[in-house]
Parts: sequence; structure tokens; C-alpha cells
Amino acid sequence: MARFNYGPSKAVDTSIATWFCSNFDVGHSWWRLDLGDGRYIHKIDILPRSHPTDAFAFRDVEIRVGTTDLSSGDFTSWTLYAHYMGPYTVQGGRLLFTSYEGIPGRYISVQRGMNVTEAALKILDFKVYVRIH
Repeated sequence: MARFNYGPSKAVDTSIATWFCSNFDVGHSWWRLDLGDGRYIHKIDILPRSHPTDAFAFRDVEIRVGTTDLSSGDFTSWTLYAHYMGPYTVQGGRLLFTSYEGIPGRYISVQRGMNVTEAALKILDFKVYVRIH
């Protein structure tokens, strides 16, 4: 779910001057990527927005991989790829999560693990390194 002009495509547009921003009034903020086909996901590289007003916004984040199309915001049936407790700070740089064997899936979600409505999920850049099934 996105607000204003900070839609999901802003996280994968090759620019770190734009970003995805979820709605503020929805708990468990989330973002989902459809790879189009099944892949083995080997590395996920996330650059959260680190503006001073975003202090503690990127924390308790689950990254999940799935094979079924879910758009409800509940991705708990998907495989947990990584959990980032955070909070993120600019000194953290890019967050890298790897799986040597790779996790099979078509969809990737990034979701807040807690019901927090005072801070939105903000992603500047998102990269995925895959191998075709």
C-alpha cells in the first residue's frame, strides 16, 4: 500500500532520489515484488530511506518469499527469508541478506513485523539476485 506519489515502483526505478512509502494509517506496512516467474533468490539488497525524520522507521522487518499470489498483506504463509530487527541508521548502508542455496519463489515481500501506525515503511532501493528455476 502506498501513499501520495511514493508508489511501489519507486523502490525499483534505479534512482535513490525516489522512494516507496507505505500508508501511515495501516499497521503492518508492506511492499511486495512480483518477479514474473519462479526463481531461486540468492541475495536481497535493500536500501531503506534514512532521512533524520525516519529515525526508527525501518525496524522489525520480515522479508518473505512465496510462490502464490497474495495481495492481502498477510505473507506469513511464505518462507521467511530474513528478519531485520533494526532500527536502521544511515551508518548501516545497504542491508544484504543472502541464501547460498537460494529460496525458490516468484514473490518477495517486505513487511513490518509490528502493528505501528506512526511510522511508514520507506524503501529507497531494492535489488534481488536470482537464478532461474
